[in-house]
Amino acid sequence: MSRAAHGYDLHTPMGATDLERWPRMRLRHSAFSTRWLLAVLLLLGTALMILGITLTTKHWTRGLPWDRNDEILIGVRWIGDALGLSVGLWWWWRAPANPTGRLLYLAATADWIFLIAYCWPGSRVAAELTWFGWLVEPCVALILLSWPTGRPSPRILRAVLGFAAVDGVLFFIGNVFNRAPVPSATWPDPYEARFSDPTVWHLIDPVQALGLHALPALVILIVLVRRRRAVPPAVRPLVTPITIAGVLVAASFIVLHVGFQLFGSLLS
Repeated sequence: MSRAAHGYDLHTPMGATDLERWPRMRLRHSAFSTRWLLAVLLLLGTALMILGITLTTKHWTRGLPWDRNDEILIGVRWIGDALGLSVGLWWWWRAPANPTGRLLYLAATADWIFLIAYCWPGSRVAAELTWFGWLVEPCVALILLSWPTGRPSPRILRAVLGFAAVDGVLFFIGNVFNRAPVPSATWPDPYEARFSDPTVWHLIDPVQALGLHALPALVILIVLVRRRRAVPPAVRPLVTPITIAGVLVAASFIVLHVGFQLFGSLLS
C-alpha cells in the first residue's frame, strides 16, 4: 500500500514532524530528569542533616560538657548548612544553567559530611571523610566571586584552586605529625597520622589559619565592597544582597581564625 494511502503528505519529508517536535520533547525530558535528580538530592541532604544533627549533639565535645561557645558555633553551623541545602536546591531548580545553586548545595553537603565524620566514633574511615570539610571554603569563595553568573573568570578560578591546594597540602602534613600520644579506639587517628610531634602542627596551624583562611577572607571582603561601589547605581540592587552575605561570611572567617590564634586560650 502506498504512503498516500496511509495518510502521509507526499510533499513532507519522512520524519519532519518528529524532528520539529524533538527540541520540545528534549526540553521536557531534561526538566523531568532534573526534577527527579533534585528530589533525590533533597532526600540525601535531609538524611545527612538528620544524621549530622544527631551525631554532633552526642559527640561534638567528645564526652566533655557543652559550653556556650559550642552551642553558638554548632547552632549557627546547623542553620547555615540547612540554608545551604535548601537555597542551593531551590536555586538549582530555578536556574539550572547557573552553577551557583550546585556550588551552594555542594558546600552545605560537604560540611554535613564533615560533621558526621568528625562525630562518628570508632572508625578510621570516618576520620578520613573529614576531608570533605576542605571543600566548603573554596565553594563559598567561588559563589561570592562569580556572582551573579556563577562562572568565575580563569584568574579567579586559578587563585581559589591554588589556595585550596596549598591548604590541603599543609593540612595533610599537619595530620602526619599529629598522632595522638595515647591511641584511642573510640576516636582513632586518621591513616596518615604517623608521628606524634605537636611542634609541627603548632608551626603549621597559624600559617594555615591566618595565611590561607583569614587573609583570603579579607581579600574577598575588599573585592566585594569595591565591586559594589564600581557598578552603576541601577545595578547595585542586584549586587547588594550577595555583598552583604559575603561580607558577613568573610568577616566571620576573619574573626574565627584571627580570634582563635590570638585569644584561643580565652575562648576555650
